[in-house]
Amino acid sequence: MPKRNGAGPATHDEADRLQRSVSGAYLGNFILGANDGLVTTFAVVAGASGAKLTAAIVIIFGLANLLADGMSMGLGNYLGRRSELDYHRRQRQHEHDEVERFPGHEAQEVREAFQRWGFSGPRLEEAVQTITNDKKRWVDFMMRQELHIIENQPASPARQGLVTFAAFVAIGIIPILPYFVGLNGTRALWSSALLTAGSLFAVGASRSAITVQKWYWGGVQMLLVGGSAAAVAYLVGFVMERFVGATI
Repeated sequence: MPKRNGAGPATHDEADRLQRSVSGAYLGNFILGANDGLVTTFAVVAGASGAKLTAAIVIIFGLANLLADGMSMGLGNYLGRRSELDYHRRQRQHEHDEVERFPGHEAQEVREAFQRWGFSGPRLEEAVQTITNDKKRWVDFMMRQELHIIENQPASPARQGLVTFAAFVAIGIIPILPYFVGLNGTRALWSSALLTAGSLFAVGASRSAITVQKWYWGGVQMLLVGGSAAAVAYLVGFVMERFVGATI
């Protein structure tokens, strides 16, 4: 069995199955939602802790952020994917119309594409004929070669948006769990930080399933991103609490 190098599936067949599968398409949405849920929610916790707010206020702010941002992100992902599909359909219709109205010009574009690949003479004309004999194949070719549009969409936009929202909420609630069990102040903040750090590392490491990155470096990168956001949020809360307190 081929050895893993610390990133991605173990075999070529596994990589192909993941690339073509619906679950592979959802995995990216899950990681995106989980990462943002952890970072933004812990930023709220850190900012509230820096401002020395009570556990009840941290929970209220955390949940409000969790649901509002999660819904916004899920809907944004859905609309983005939906718009991408609509754009592809429009471009396909445009290419179909051009093949119907200007077959000579479109066939020449096919010929030029094959020439760039090194085809010439009878082989070139045979390749052009093979493509232009079938209008669907012809339009498919133009979509890829002229417009560089790959239309593979294994997962529906609605489900991708739902996965993003679910991951945002389910994983993003972790930073406020210590406050639900009665912890407050420094103990709650450190408990939240440890839980968030472990979760960020796990989510970052899981990116190796869809990237060439080594799992441990993916985890470290995610920790750095989340830690930076949390540090800024805590500093803002700390400064504003003293500034606002001094002006009242």
